[in-house]
Amino acid sequence: MKEFNLKVANDNGNSEHKIYINDELIVQPNVYAKVRKLPLFDDVNIKKAFANIQDNLIVSIDSPSVDTAGTYYIGNYAIASGLLLKNIEVGAINTKYESDIPIINTLARIAGYAAQKAYAEDNKVGEILVNVDMVTALPVKQYSRKTANLFASQFLSGPHKVSVIAGAIKIHITINFDYVKVLPESVPSVFYLQSLDRGSEVTKEFFEKYNLQKESNYFKNKKILHCAIGEGTTEYPLTKDIEFDPNFIEGTDNGIGHAIDRVLNDFIEYNHLSKFSRQEYSNALRNKKHKYHNDALDRIYNELSSEADMILRNIKAQVSKANNDVDIIMCHGGGTILLKEHMYDSLMDFSEKTNVKVFFVPENEAITLEVKGLNVFLKSRIFEALKNKYIKNKSSIAQ
Repeated sequence: MKEFNLKVANDNGNSEHKIYINDELIVQPNVYAKVRKLPLFDDVNIKKAFANIQDNLIVSIDSPSVDTAGTYYIGNYAIASGLLLKNIEVGAINTKYESDIPIINTLARIAGYAAQKAYAEDNKVGEILVNVDMVTALPVKQYSRKTANLFASQFLSGPHKVSVIAGAIKIHITINFDYVKVLPESVPSVFYLQSLDRGSEVTKEFFEKYNLQKESNYFKNKKILHCAIGEGTTEYPLTKDIEFDPNFIEGTDNGIGHAIDRVLNDFIEYNHLSKFSRQEYSNALRNKKHKYHNDALDRIYNELSSEADMILRNIKAQVSKANNDVDIIMCHGGGTILLKEHMYDSLMDFSEKTNVKVFFVPENEAITLEVKGLNVFLKSRIFEALKNKYIKNKSSIAQ
């Protein structure tokens, strides 16, 4: 039996799943499709199947954290299948710590990674045991000690049995989580910012705009009001250094997903489509070569403006609540890419009146800022100390 010890930084977004496994980044749509019966895969090229396992991920899962055992297409493969997709809903009913999507998709990604590594070693597969340390996050409005412990327990309650299906081969994998830490979303981004070199491209435009010294520790001890715009929610936590203020745990049901939902039916009808998911629409918006890119963008333009107006009102309310005692308003998350043009001028006017700097994280970093922060935290002494404390307490209880 092969055995792997994996370090996992896991950002379960409403739209995309961003996950580092042993420093390898995987970004995929955060969806699955449950399969009743698999087609015949006898003619599938096994080497190609393993080489592209994350884009062609099929798994069977038997886990104490999933109500019933089942077989699933995951991410891109689920979308390409044309089957009914299960995704994290946008809006008030979105409670990630109760959803099975983070559990199923996380187990699938880890299992796919382990199967690929095992096959790469000797072109053979057998039983695999995987031990995992993981850090993940919950939206600040959902975050509490109780919900964090509940979410972590979903993973810690293994073993989780996962079979990765690659052509005619099934690879049986047992996954055990040794330790799982759950953070409030946006806090990890500060760990990443503080880890950057002083000449980093991430902060270059921000430093030049405000004529700041390019210090590697510039973000230390700064009060940052985050505006983390996702698919279904926007979070507005206030952090000082690496701590978040529990009095500022505002999160609202705003984001690209809500704008998409309001135009999706008209888009489907106009283009004579039988179905088109929110994730597919989101992909059409991001991909300029997509057949429906221009129509998708034109159709959603006014709705994006409405979302931006609501988000701006919420930012202003949070700065006012803090009595303007904020150093930086930092906008990040995938939603900023499309909403920046609808927000930038108004936010700059507001920032000049309140003497607060504005930092729009560059487009190529906006989506992955959170998961990169989680990965930095995963390697920190803080994570190691928390893990040691958890193991010590667990041993004491066992005795």
